[in-house]
Amino acid sequence: MLAYNRLIEGIYGLALKQDGLQSLLDMLAEVFHCRAIGVQVVAKLDWHVVSEVSSQVGEDDMADFLVSFSALKPFLQVVVDIAAETAAGEVYLFSGGGLTRLDYGVAILPAVLAGTKRSFDLLFREGDYFIQVVLRYDDQLPADFHHLMHTVNLVMPHVRKSFSIYFELERDRSYAAGFEQALEHLSSGLLLFNGHGDLCYQNNRAREMIGETHAISLISGKMYGATPEYTRAIRQAIRDTIVRAKRNDRNIQVMLLHNGMKGERELPVVAIPIVLSMRKTTEKDSGIFAALLIGSGGLAGSIEPEVLQLLYGLTNAEARLAACIADGNSLGQCSACLGVTVTTARSYLKQVFLKTSTRRQAELVALVKGIPVLRPRNDSDCPDCHS
Repeated sequence: MLAYNRLIEGIYGLALKQDGLQSLLDMLAEVFHCRAIGVQVVAKLDWHVVSEVSSQVGEDDMADFLVSFSALKPFLQVVVDIAAETAAGEVYLFSGGGLTRLDYGVAILPAVLAGTKRSFDLLFREGDYFIQVVLRYDDQLPADFHHLMHTVNLVMPHVRKSFSIYFELERDRSYAAGFEQALEHLSSGLLLFNGHGDLCYQNNRAREMIGETHAISLISGKMYGATPEYTRAIRQAIRDTIVRAKRNDRNIQVMLLHNGMKGERELPVVAIPIVLSMRKTTEKDSGIFAALLIGSGGLAGSIEPEVLQLLYGLTNAEARLAACIADGNSLGQCSACLGVTVTTARSYLKQVFLKTSTRRQAELVALVKGIPVLRPRNDSDCPDCHS
C-alpha cells in the first residue's frame, strides 16, 4: 500500500512539474512487480516523441526497449485510425501491430506465455497523445496476469486526471506568457495582486511611473500613498476589488491620487477585478484577483486596446475596434484599420456593445473617454484610423 501511495503522489507530482519521469517509472516497476519499465509518449498531431526508461536498465535491456519502441512507429497511423473509433482511456496490449483491449487479454495470455517473451507492451490514448508502456521482467512473463489488469485499472484513473491537470496548467502557462508580453507594451502602469492582496506582477511601465511620482510608492510588496489617508484608500481599493472578483462582480473603481506637491498632476488609478481560469487548478487565493492600472494623468489621448481587454473581457480584435471608434473613426475606417470587412467589424461591435453594456457608438465613446488611463495619440499606430 505504501508503494502504491507513493506512486499516486509521483503521478500527480509529474503533472505539477514536481518530480521526474524516471523516478515515477521506478515506482511503477515496483508496483507492477517488474524489473524495468519504459514509456514512449507520441504526439498525434506532429509525431513528437518523448521516451524514458527506469533507472535500473542496463545496455542489454535498453536494446530490447528500443525494439519495443520502434515497433510502434510503423503502425502509428493505424493506431490513430483505431483510436478514432475507441473510447479515450482504454488500455490495450500491443503486439505485432495488433491491439487487444486489456480486459480481453486473458484470452490470448496462454499463447503469450508459451513463448519466451519477457515484456508486456501496453498502449493507451490520452487527449492528443499516445502512451506506450513497456514492462520488462527478469525471465518469462508472470502468470499472474490478473494482478497486472487490477493494477492498471487502479492506476489509470489517476494517470488520466494527471494528464488533465497537466494540459490545463500548460494552457494557463501559455496564456499567462502571451498576456505578459502584451502587458509589457502598455504605456500605462499595471500591477496584479492575488487573493491575499500580495503583489504578483508589475510591468516595466509601472516601475517607471512609481519611480517618477510621489503620489504612489511600492515598498516590500505593499502599496503606499503620499499620505496615510491615501495609503488606506489604495489598500482598501485592492481589498474591495478582490472581494468583487470573488463575487464575479466586474465593476471597476477609479481613484485620483494627490501627492501634496505643487505643479504635479493628480495620478489616476483604476482598480479592476480579474477572474482567471488558473484558479480552477491552483490553491485558493493564489490566482490573480485584482489589477491596478496607473494612468499618466489627464484624459487626452487614445485608450490602449489591452486596457479594454482587462476592463471588459474583450477579445483583441474587439478591443482594437472599440479603441479605434473611441478615437472618432467611422466603422468603415476601423474595418480598414483592422483588415476586416465592414460586416465582420459590425459583428465585433455588437459584441463590444454587449460586453460594455452600451447600445450606441456615442455611448461607447463616452465610456472609453471616461477611463482615466490613456496614452498620447500616436498616428503611426494605425494610419487608416487617424484622418
